[in-house]
Amino acid sequence: YVVAPYSAGKRSFYEEPRKKLLEFLSWATSDAGPLPPGAAVDRRRIFLLGFSDGATVGVELMTTRRFAGSVIAAYGLTGSLPDRAVELLRGIPMWVFHSADD
Repeated sequence: YVVAPYSAGKRSFYEEPRKKLLEFLSWATSDAGPLPPGAAVDRRRIFLLGFSDGATVGVELMTTRRFAGSVIAAYGLTGSLPDRAVELLRGIPMWVFHSADD
């Protein structure tokens, strides 16, 4: 299954509280969510994809360790990640790419 929230009324997910996105994930994988009745969701196999501002938010969400891995494209942070973030991301599979034109 693919579940994709959108930032209705906002320019970007970057303006959305991270807690709200994690609550969306909990709802989307629950019995009350949008999946068909009886759909089995292996919570250990939830992956995250983020592009641009969504990539920046995606890296932040990955530090919660609720995702099995991620694809991060056109990540918006300049500079280095804080040491704590690097520590929390250690061991999580991530495919990160960025173009010179981004």
